[in-house]
Amino acid sequence: MFDTKSLNPILSKNLSGNISHFRNRDIKAYLFLPDNISDLANLILKLQQNGDSFLPLGGGSNFLLGQVEDTFLISDKALPRKLEICNREVIVSANFNINSLNHALLRYELGGLSFLSGIPAHIGGLIKMNAGAHGRAFGEFVNWIKVIDNNGKFQLLKKADLALGYRQSNICGFVYEISLQLNQVDPIEEKELILARIAQRKKNQPLTYPNLGCFFKNPPGASAGRLIDQAGLKGKKIGDACVSNKHANFIINLGNATFGDTLKLIELIKSTVYNKFKINLENEIEVLGK
Repeated sequence: MFDTKSLNPILSKNLSGNISHFRNRDIKAYLFLPDNISDLANLILKLQQNGDSFLPLGGGSNFLLGQVEDTFLISDKALPRKLEICNREVIVSANFNINSLNHALLRYELGGLSFLSGIPAHIGGLIKMNAGAHGRAFGEFVNWIKVIDNNGKFQLLKKADLALGYRQSNICGFVYEISLQLNQVDPIEEKELILARIAQRKKNQPLTYPNLGCFFKNPPGASAGRLIDQAGLKGKKIGDACVSNKHANFIINLGNATFGDTLKLIELIKSTVYNKFKINLENEIEVLGK
């Protein structure tokens, strides 16, 4: 393992905020926040050369982290933000928050991404999981992405290279820039759509409690939340990890939920739904650690 001090890591024993939302006193991880692309590429190269594993966190909104031991976590929060507009093409850094981007685009009379409003995610994470809502997916708007691969090399990947599917892609490495092709819109109407989507999320989702968003993917032709509800699991608790009474596809933290509590609740949900409906639920949230 290389000398981490030379790369200015932040050693965090209790990551918080969007990165987890579920307290785990035993978490031990190196969290890196490089402030330029060159240092990011150098970090990834050194990790690869030393056989160390790493995880691109982006903003960390789609991860449940436990004790990750020697995995190096890399966030894009400190990288420079970029936003360039040319006609309807938008070139944006992967660390742009989707809500900030939606509002910034209004002055250029561009839009189309209002269906993602209210999601606390960076653009890089949205393309990595091909996030979506209301029958739309982020990947529909992507021209190309730039990544630093696992060997520290820069690559430009076109949309056809990404194998985009429902809540998935084949993207490896660290996404740092994306080109989008957006729609010309009336900014007043688009702002109304954005505010309506946010209001809808506040009404239907348990946003007053710490959570990681929808936890499970919708199975083909079904709703994960509806299946969990019909399995009688709304309000089910293990420790302070709880299936929301407001939206059954949300696991909320009532105050002091641990990683272990949450894992047990995840497994209970999966086994109960399978026993009742013979349907295997797949995680939409990435779970790492033990």
